[in-house]
Amino acid sequence: MTCSQLMGYGLGGIMRSFLVYPTYIVFPNLLPTVQLFDALHRGKKIMLQKKRVKFFWLVFIGIFVWEWFPEYIAPTLTGVSIFCLANQNSAWFTRIFGGAAGNEGLGAFSLCFDWNYVGSGGGSLGALFTPLSTQLSLYCGTVICMIAFCACYARNVWNGQNFPFLSQSLFNENGTRYNQLAILDENFRLDHAKLAAVGLPWFASSQVLTKIGANLAIGATITHVGIWYGKEIIEVIQKYRAGENYDPHLAKMKVYPEVPMWWYILTFVGSFAMAMATMYTGHSGLPW
Repeated sequence: MTCSQLMGYGLGGIMRSFLVYPTYIVFPNLLPTVQLFDALHRGKKIMLQKKRVKFFWLVFIGIFVWEWFPEYIAPTLTGVSIFCLANQNSAWFTRIFGGAAGNEGLGAFSLCFDWNYVGSGGGSLGALFTPLSTQLSLYCGTVICMIAFCACYARNVWNGQNFPFLSQSLFNENGTRYNQLAILDENFRLDHAKLAAVGLPWFASSQVLTKIGANLAIGATITHVGIWYGKEIIEVIQKYRAGENYDPHLAKMKVYPEVPMWWYILTFVGSFAMAMATMYTGHSGLPW
């Protein structure tokens, strides 16, 4: 964990000229925290500051009390599906509109009363701070995935109907749970002879599409950045090397000595070497 964090820190420092310094490089998930600190600590001696603090505590107490219900008392509130309530005898209704429980369904048009999902989207892509263009792109991708999941399952692609509609587990071809220990030796490493006897594991069709999409997303992300922002990145790097102050905050920080580039390079190389040494000396059986 430490090595992975230091590797990210080193890469961020190496590419700080176009990842940190430009003003248009904004991480939306950080805006709520910045705005909260600004609202609570700006103008302490004025009456408006007291109103802000009072409003903050009222909202905090309200969310604290309410979250007991969707999290523990009534978990159904995390996803209420009117469609599933109207038709409880259709498996396809459950697959498309269900989703309060894990791997139950796709959760289309469900009503959520859990602030963890409404406010933050269950992660770093909350609807309250993520740009609308990003949200629309995500929604389009979600719709495409939902259609693809349903189509592959309905057409029995990759023998998808032998397995659950949504699942991350490994299965035998007949739909039973795959015994992963049956293909490992006494050191918990892959035994190719046992694998040949047991057979290759199978994924649910939805999981196969997820794996394909995750791999395609890596190349698509690099391609997208290169096509849409490649010219701007090159311009920013050129301005940085020329010493131009295109960011007011960066101009203020110029009074401090700049951290040498070799520091970040050394941090990255050192953390990468520690990560490799830890994996191989720990005999985890996993290649890097």
